[in-house]
Amino acid sequence: MYPQETAVGYYAVKLINSRLDVELPISEVTAIAMHFVNSETTELVTNPKVTADDEIIKIATKIIEREFEITISKNEFSYNRFIMHLRYYIKRLNEHQQISKNNNLKLFNVMKLDEPRIYLAAKQIADYIDDQLGTVSNDDELYYLMIYVKRIVNKG
Repeated sequence: MYPQETAVGYYAVKLINSRLDVELPISEVTAIAMHFVNSETTELVTNPKVTADDEIIKIATKIIEREFEITISKNEFSYNRFIMHLRYYIKRLNEHQQISKNNNLKLFNVMKLDEPRIYLAAKQIADYIDDQLGTVSNDDELYYLMIYVKRIVNKG
């Protein structure tokens, strides 16, 4: 996150605290700043024109709902974060700029063993996206996708 976004987050927390007579913790700065960042891409989420990305998101959502026998609330914060992650994930794949930190391999393997259903759902989503885009997702991308799937399933 850029410093100006963090500054906006601090300002927003102070403004909310004073205007609403509440006491939000300083830990909310990042979440609020992320809302501002995500609002810059509101057109991506609210534009009624259906895109190829929208179809991918729809199928990815159905994969999670089917695999975990749940109905995802489209209003949940975790679902909206998932959508934004997928949009940026697709963009990175299209631009041949996958996340490649290579220091997540241990975490990836631990999560894969500890959460096999999460792994399988994320793998199905990644495979579907790769099939649609003619790409091959790396383990770092799959790891982050697993995190977002887990958040939806755990509603966190």
